Amino acid sequence: MAPRAGANDFACAESLSSSPDFLPPRLRRKPAREYLFKKHGIDLAVATLATMASRGGGPGFQRIGRMPLYPVSELDRWAEERLGPVRFLSSEAKMGVHSPDCLPDEQPAPILSKDEPVIEDDRP
Repeated sequence: MAPRAGANDFACAESLSSSPDFLPPRLRRKPAREYLFKKHGIDLAVATLATMASRGGGPGFQRIGRMPLYPVSELDRWAEERLGPVRFLSSEAKMGVHSPDCLPDEQPAPILSKDEPVIEDDRP
């Protein structure tokens, strides 16, 4: 029977995840939390990831035995989905607009035909 892996056996994997030269395809919770913060600026506690794993709403994960592993591609997908689109105005979310290029243009004044009377407003 092979010896059971201890906490120190995973310290190496965690230090590898912080190396820019090597990133494993799946991360345990603590390295996943660090990855989300370093790459996407999302600051979650490890316990929050654990809670999301049991209640839903968090990034997808896989298990090997009891150990949850978060695929890096899933962390990226979840973070982008959670962050939403880049906005340029605080009111864009209410308007359903996502960039200045999509802002509604002013409508031109209607062109009246010669036969239509012009109604002027006499109010001050």
